[in-house]
Amino acid sequence: SDQTIYEIAIPWSEMKPAKPKVGAELGMSLVVNDKDTWDRVRASWGHGFIGAKRPIYFGRVRLVQ
Repeated sequence: SDQTIYEIAIPWSEMKPAKPKVGAELGMSLVVNDKDTWDRVRASWGHGFIGAKRPIYFGRVRLVQ
């Protein structure tokens, strides 16, 4: 398959002031850079982290369990 899956784990202690509880929402942006050759390829989820940092454009994450 030509699919790549990234999985991340971030301790809640690093996510302050977010508090883990069902239904809570927080803003998040994720960027993965790949530069194996001269060209850089970037995959992102939630705008606002490339260039100027603008949290208003972060994606929303809702905790469900």
